[in-house]
Amino acid sequence: MANVATNPKVLKFYRRCLKAIPETIKYYQLPFSTSDVKHKINSEFRRYEGVQDDSVIEMLLAKGRQELEETEEMWKTKSHVLRYFTSKNQKYIPKNNEYMTEADKALHDILRDDPRNLDNHARFK
Repeated sequence: MANVATNPKVLKFYRRCLKAIPETIKYYQLPFSTSDVKHKINSEFRRYEGVQDDSVIEMLLAKGRQELEETEEMWKTKSHVLRYFTSKNQKYIPKNNEYMTEADKALHDILRDDPRNLDNHARFK
């Protein structure tokens, strides 16, 4: 049994992920720096560094390769990629309302005030 951190297949895949960062940022117009994305990729790999079972390592590599291929081939939308940078309970809201239309901005303002009170909001009366 090999450790994930010393497995040559894992290291090769890790390097492949790092090489894909600049193009991914460019194509998806991500509001993150290269170092931000590298940090996120590093943390995802470290999350599984204690895995020693070869079959689990192969399964994780297969899933990672599929995710990378879907990202590189642009089969994902920008929102799919942005999900990697948010927690499960947090939604991504662009800084300074970038990439938002006027309708998106209005809805964002309404929901920021009180999402439960959407029907009673002044803009909908």
